[in-house]
Amino acid sequence: ILLCSCANGSVQLFDLTSGANHCVWEEGNETLSVDYAPGNLHFASVGSDRIVRLYDEKTLQVVSEMQSGYDFMGRVTAGHSNRIYAAKFAEPNVLLTGGWDKTVQVYDCRTGKSARVLFG
Repeated sequence: ILLCSCANGSVQLFDLTSGANHCVWEEGNETLSVDYAPGNLHFASVGSDRIVRLYDEKTLQVVSEMQSGYDFMGRVTAGHSNRIYAAKFAEPNVLLTGGWDKTVQVYDCRTGKSARVLFG
């Protein structure tokens, strides 16, 4: 499966074996990056609306929308404050995102929150 993000707000999945094409739309968003979780059970998309979306690969339904996180004191933080331009799974439940706000958020997909933020 080839996974593509598009500035028109779509996430497209191309099955290179069967030739099938599936598409999900994120209205009002420019999708800027996508990545499959190890095991291909779900994938994530990020973009201009600052929301990290986690999709079920089989149903193509959003299973989680992640925006906020926690700081080192356990207080809720805002997550990204600007566009998110990169997403990469480090582990099946750990997603790294990079934004124009000069932060990298480390999201725990089990809690739906950023567990750590790196500045710079």
